[in-house]
Amino acid sequence: MDVLKGIGPAYAERLGDADVYTVGDLRDADAAELAAATDLSETRVSRWIERANDYCTT
Repeated sequence: MDVLKGIGPAYAERLGDADVYTVGDLRDADAAELAAATDLSETRVSRWIERANDYCTT
């Protein structure tokens, strides 16, 4: 996974376990589904998805 603020190696591994490997994968993810798949809060995942959207538009 490319570097996004707030996603370190441990979170990247959890995202990978949920088949999210790239910023594009994260951008396209559903926050509620990904939160459930990674056992993370939907709020945290939503922030990451927002950052992924910003990253992909720059």
